[in-house]
Amino acid sequence: MALICVIETLIQGNNECVKTIGGIRKSYGINWEDITNKEVTITAGAISGITPTGANLFAILEYDDDNTASYNQSTTRTGNDARVTQTATLKFTGVDSAKVITANKAKGVRKGLWIHIMNDGTILSQGVEFNVDGTKGIPSTVGAKVNPNVNSNTGEAASDITYNIEATSTDMIPVSMTESALDALSDAS
Repeated sequence: MALICVIETLIQGNNECVKTIGGIRKSYGINWEDITNKEVTITAGAISGITPTGANLFAILEYDDDNTASYNQSTTRTGNDARVTQTATLKFTGVDSAKVITANKAKGVRKGLWIHIMNDGTILSQGVEFNVDGTKGIPSTVGAKVNPNVNSNTGEAASDITYNIEATSTDMIPVSMTESALDALSDAS
């Protein structure tokens, strides 16, 4: 199924009773090198299946429960070419050697696939785009990279490590898999 270019009706009033709180509450990350054939299954425009290679699994990131984590996708256009800048910000309170070592390892992954669960239950991807005919998901144009920061903050605020994950893609792709299906593909299973 190739990407269909059409404007469809979208009426916000139909969503009046839907939970719309912002922010994200949980993320899953894996190196594209650890995904079979470096592609994921797409069904009806959403990621519907991911097969890690061998014993490789998604890492789970559960960050501060203070609604400071965010994931944003912003589209810019040059002529007819559209690019989606994808940025996730994840904060982990407290700085210690183990967190710094973990952050150093994460920054070495240059093409990551990230799945983010929004507070409203929506599941979105980062670091993936459609292949030519829209039947598979492949690594994004500019791979998702973790840029970690160690923040001492002030005497009034706790120190933290913040992951800023940045990618550039040609597409925004939701995920139709459930959280339990993603957990089954993670190192917490």
